[in-house]
Amino acid sequence: MANKETLQRVGAIGDIHGEANNLKIALEFLSQANVDQIMSVGDIVDGKTPQDVIECLDLLQTYKV
Repeated sequence: MANKETLQRVGAIGDIHGEANNLKIALEFLSQANVDQIMSVGDIVDGKTPQDVIECLDLLQTYKV
């Protein structure tokens, strides 16, 4: 039996590499793009400063990724 809340459209973000500003732009775009779910497919951290990593993780949590 199919779930009535099946995802229809998914926005995927990959290769974030601690780039919080670019991540924010992508998240804002996808949140306006009428997607059912935004997913991160990997490479969130890449030797950036701890603050960059924290900012990226905060953004992902805020947008429920």
